[in-house]
Amino acid sequence: MKKLLLLFLLTSLSNCDSDSDTIEKDAFELELSSFKTTYEIDELIEINITSDENIIEIIGSTDNFETNFNQTRYTTDNSGFGKIAKVYLSFDTLDKKTIHFKIKNSNKEEIEKSIEIDIIRGPAVKIKNIKIKSFYKINETWDSEFGNEDVNRLADVIFGIRKGKFHPFDKDFNFTNWFISNVKENQGDLTWSVSSKNLYLNPNRILKLSLVDDDGNNIGESLIYDTPYERDIDFNQYTISKPNFILYKDDTENLEIELELEWP
Repeated sequence: MKKLLLLFLLTSLSNCDSDSDTIEKDAFELELSSFKTTYEIDELIEINITSDENIIEIIGSTDNFETNFNQTRYTTDNSGFGKIAKVYLSFDTLDKKTIHFKIKNSNKEEIEKSIEIDIIRGPAVKIKNIKIKSFYKINETWDSEFGNEDVNRLADVIFGIRKGKFHPFDKDFNFTNWFISNVKENQGDLTWSVSSKNLYLNPNRILKLSLVDDDGNNIGESLIYDTPYERDIDFNQYTISKPNFILYKDDTENLEIELELEWP
């Protein structure tokens, strides 16, 4: 009897071990891949998503879904993507990036997977300082509620930069907000040090810069007189000479913007 009891215990323990070693399988097969693992600033990255089932929803995140700001969601109708889908993106900051995905099949079953990409500088130029040297009606009254001798009549200057980004699911190239400065009240010192902001840009791209008199509560008036109220700054012409400073100038509206740069 003792021998039989010992045999029973050993068999039970063996069964428990077997159960604990069971690995839960994913609801469907899914694989992420890219053509390479190292990319340069602003270089197009193509992530290939392959599955053994129809994909109907893809949610991507660059911060492991901690914030909605860094998420992209795309849901199809019942026809779905098929078994192969592509996601396009680029980065303008350095170091290793982890791109997280939540992907659903036609049965609404979800799998989470991630892929790592290294971002290096390549030929990217870094913007160190931006100085507004002149603009339309500089030193004149922008806030008419103040008298001619009151410093508060001067513009409260703020600028914004838009930069091209790839649409994650169709590779279209669209300009989106990239950087918004702090406000320099009453036309103050119109130099902004942005070196710590790590504003890297492939010099084959252009930036769109807007300049505004800030009235608070998201209300303002453009300090660039003529439409489209922003100006293109092209760095491609400087890739050989690589100057430390470049000057954008438009004499028709007294606009001068100086950028201090760092080249690789």
